[in-house]
Amino acid sequence: YLPLPFPVLLYRESSLLAISLECNDVIVVDVDTHKIVRQFKHSDKILDMCYTKNGKFLIVNTADRIIRQWDLVTSRLIDCFKTRNQITSISVSNEYLVTTAANELGLLLWTNRTLYESIELKPLPDDFEPSLVNSEDEHQLSDMETEENDNFCLGKC
Repeated sequence: YLPLPFPVLLYRESSLLAISLECNDVIVVDVDTHKIVRQFKHSDKILDMCYTKNGKFLIVNTADRIIRQWDLVTSRLIDCFKTRNQITSISVSNEYLVTTAANELGLLLWTNRTLYESIELKPLPDDFEPSLVNSEDEHQLSDMETEENDNFCLGKC
């Protein structure tokens, strides 16, 4: 098998295929109906993407060091943040977003803030410019006990 030049990701439970395009857009295709159901615009090259466990959100990592969380139901930007180093891969594991970064050893864990506090998810403007995550906060891990939760909100520990 040859690697694809751009990320492609299938969420089997809902038959949604996320495809990153050369123009920096991500389209989501319903593979049962063969129709484009969502399109998300980005300002830089798509490096990686993942669905949350419940399939409600698509998380996209771009070359401008920004991680964005898109609501697949409303097609709105729910959360985004910018990292100090380039994130090279992303995945969701239970309530954590797990990432790897260039020039970093190990894994970075981003917690689901909705487990610890009540957060109303309000859509952000599509052109929202995130601030850089504080490098000290970037390496802190929470000691709190957590329960599995399908509502994922990107946030630093």
